[in-house]
Amino acid sequence: MLKVIVILLAALIWISGLNYGENKPEYSIRAEKINSEITIDGLLNEPVWKSSDYIYDFTQLDPDEGKAPSEKTRVYIAYDDNALYIAARMFDSSPDSIHANLVRRDEDSNSDQFTVYLDPYNDKRSGYYFGITAAGTLKDGVLYNDEWDDYTWDGVWEGKAHIDREGWTAEMKIPFSQLKFKSSDIQKWGIDFKRDIARRHERDYLVYIPKNESGFVSRFADLTGIEDIKPSNRMEI
Repeated sequence: MLKVIVILLAALIWISGLNYGENKPEYSIRAEKINSEITIDGLLNEPVWKSSDYIYDFTQLDPDEGKAPSEKTRVYIAYDDNALYIAARMFDSSPDSIHANLVRRDEDSNSDQFTVYLDPYNDKRSGYYFGITAAGTLKDGVLYNDEWDDYTWDGVWEGKAHIDREGWTAEMKIPFSQLKFKSSDIQKWGIDFKRDIARRHERDYLVYIPKNESGFVSRFADLTGIEDIKPSNRMEI
């Protein structure tokens, strides 16, 4: 009898180990420091976007929850003394089917979109989001109470998009002056990314959170590598 119990316990431990291995690991993403200028035009032709590591391991939330995305996405992160730079390549097997509707800033539209979510203060509850559609429309707002957002906040930042034969691309420049973060030589922020493919009603996230689970900002990946930047109280117009 004892031998049977030991075998059953061993089997349960082995099965739980398999389940754990199927879960996505916690992410840690490192931003690359640059000294050269980046032109925000959506073309991704700067050397940093060709040489740096990229993030790609997205998961569907809709319509096929937990499945691999229908199209591949690559994201690159860099920074200098003044701003954070995000570049994204959204591959698309049917680029002529990309939805790119031009609307006013912050307005919803049935368009392909890319969004970055940031928790610069790393409090696991608040932060910002910055989005751009395939038509180049900018969307931004603040995050609070871990799961809520407010689009009435408008930051001063840049973003451009470009459609080509491989899909579409986006570039963003987010000045540190627009973000609240702790005064520290070494920064650790929270970050997440989302891609919307309009014609498929598809939403893909880097950090996948099942619909039956709570939390959003608290689940973000760690963003590291940002060093020797200072909080700013400057106003920009």
